[in-house]
Amino acid sequence: MGNERFRTKNRSTDLIGVQLGGVIKNVIAIASGMSDGIGMGPNAKTALITQGLLEMSNLGKIMGAQRCTFMGLSGVGDLVLTCTDDQSRNRRFGMLLAQGLSIESAKLKVGQVIEGYEKIKKNLMISALI
Repeated sequence: MGNERFRTKNRSTDLIGVQLGGVIKNVIAIASGMSDGIGMGPNAKTALITQGLLEMSNLGKIMGAQRCTFMGLSGVGDLVLTCTDDQSRNRRFGMLLAQGLSIESAKLKVGQVIEGYEKIKKNLMISALI
């Protein structure tokens, strides 16, 4: 993908790592939003994101991904953005839950699919098998 005006760098051929990172970062973003919602502060959120990245990388290695994938744009880059951006629907969902809204009310208020919520159960089942 690219042309004279747009060129991609650091393309990954690690489909397992890219896909796994794309799923798990949304779950971590919900936790990040909950951390923000209860006012835990930036140190706690940074620790949560860092630990989430480590667990994502460990699970990826077990599933056949390359660890370096999680240190690139599709890993840590996407994770940090999704966990810190005000437009992140998963982060907003977590904030609403922390403010006391029910799951259904929070989903309605966000008004978009919450990928992280939809994948939590599957992530837990996969982790339990490993």
